[in-house]
Order: sequence, then structure tokens, then C-alpha cells
Amino acid sequence: MDIKLEKEDIEICIYLLVNKYKVPSSIIKNMLLGDRVSSNRSSDIQVLTKTLLAERGVNLFTGSNKEVRELKRHLLKQIPENVLTHLYNKNPAKNRVISSPSYMITPLVKKKWSVGGAWPRDFVETLGFPHKLSGLNGPPKKIPDSESSINSQPKSQKHYQSCSNCKNAIIDMFRAIYGTVKIEHKMKIKRELKTIKMKITTKIF
Repeated sequence: MDIKLEKEDIEICIYLLVNKYKVPSSIIKNMLLGDRVSSNRSSDIQVLTKTLLAERGVNLFTGSNKEVRELKRHLLKQIPENVLTHLYNKNPAKNRVISSPSYMITPLVKKKWSVGGAWPRDFVETLGFPHKLSGLNGPPKKIPDSESSINSQPKSQKHYQSCSNCKNAIIDMFRAIYGTVKIEHKMKIKRELKTIKMKITTKIF
């Protein structure tokens, strides 16, 4: 199933890229044209960003070329150090121990972007972008701890006129109130139910 950015997604992306993270127009232009910047291209950052989103869509952060890496680098520089550290600790570089936040950006920028993977999900979630940019249509579903926890959950039971559980529950209730309860499965009743006069007795049929 193809995942596309809706109007609301595009508006969120434009706000984050332009207003919150203040991505320079040079980065946006380079992503649109590589090293070739056309003179007739609009200089309005809003227009440029909207054009970029129209061209790349959910693949805005996909790829490892220098233009995409430069965008990721700029974005990661804008977040607080404690947030960056938390993001790095969830996606650390292999065989490297890094404690300084300033050295965490480069390995994160170079990290392989596998669509729908843990790193893309953590990246877009941390920065506030729509989950579609990680390759998912929405937030990942919570997976139960084990399959047994699903199977062990009781299924809802439907109750009806001949439900034995309901009958037993009523009988137990009357036994608790009246003591001995006699159960008779055959009762003589008249055809016209409206002629039956109900009387409260200690005998339960």
C-alpha cells in the first residue's frame, strides 16, 4: 500500500522545517536540485519547502546522499542535548562509546535509513514529524509481551434465555436468601400468559 502525505501532513512538515527548526533555504534548494541552483526558482522558503515535499513525499529523509544528510544534521543540531543523547542511546553506533552529545550527531546522520525501521521511527517521533516519513502509516502498534497473554484473555460470553450460567447464578442467589430451593423443570401454565397472577412465594420453579 502506497503511503502519501496528506494536506495536514504537509502543513506540519512545513511548520517544523521552516518555523521550528529554521532549515536554511540553501539546504532545501540543494535537496531539490543537488548542486545546481536554478535562478528562476522561487526564493520563498515556504514555496521551496512545499515543492520539496511534493517531490519527495514520505521519502524526505530516505537516502544517504550529502543533501539528505545535511538536512538531518541541521535538524539534530536544533534539539536539546538531553533529547539528542536519549535518541543516540536508543540508536548507538556499533563498536563506539560516545558520551559527548556533539559527537553523536555524525554517527546518527550516517546511520542506515531502513524504511519502517527503528531508527527512522525514533527520528521522526523525536523531531515531531508525521510517522509516514518513517515508512509507516501511523504510530506502531503495541505488541503484547507474549502470544499467551492474548490467548489467556477470556472471551466475552453472550447470554441468552437458556444460558446455564445465568440460571445457576440465579439459583445460587435464591439459595443464599431462602436456603433450600426446589428446582422443577416442568411447570403447568395456562396458554394465556396474561391470565397468570404472579405471587411471591418461597417456592422457586
